Amino acid sequence: MPKQTSFVAGPQKDTISNAPQVEELLKNLEFHKSIQNINNRINSAESIKEIIVDIKENIRKLFNIDVLIIYVLDKKKKEIYSLHTEDSEIKEKLLQVNNSSIVGYVANNKKMILINDAYDERELKRINEQLKFDRTSDRHLGILTGQVLAIPIIYERNIMGVLEVMIQKGGEKIEDYRQIFLDEIGSVLGIAFYNQ
Repeated sequence: MPKQTSFVAGPQKDTISNAPQVEELLKNLEFHKSIQNINNRINSAESIKEIIVDIKENIRKLFNIDVLIIYVLDKKKKEIYSLHTEDSEIKEKLLQVNNSSIVGYVANNKKMILINDAYDERELKRINEQLKFDRTSDRHLGILTGQVLAIPIIYERNIMGVLEVMIQKGGEKIEDYRQIFLDEIGSVLGIAFYNQ
């Protein structure tokens, strides 16, 4: 006759104390799945317009960003442009690829910049003497920009565009982990723009 053993359950405290960690893990998993879905949508987009108008909004909401603009390089004109919807119409915004604007600087130098206060002219001048923040978008949107993160969209060392993130003054700061994932999305955008 086989020997019977009795199983005694341990205290339930371990399960309860792990609940917040499990919840955090599930949130992270959901976030990663959302990023993967966005990357898949970028890869299957039929046009650049679909990416910079429609998919852009999904990225903005996922990262809880006040303003997100995706710019694309027009190599022939040496300009960088974006499209946005205004009063049910698609409008275009053009910028020169030079050091006078944040997006132009990033496209010109192929390097990311993080500005803590877009209105601090000394901070801008430390990056480049010509650099200025265009305040017209703030007036148009009715916000006051604080932090700005601009990431170059690159494919095989060629600039394809710029991803610009703007956070309202006093808003949540752009944490390192968000920068990493936005950079990852920038890489996917680079491939998509090249293929388009």
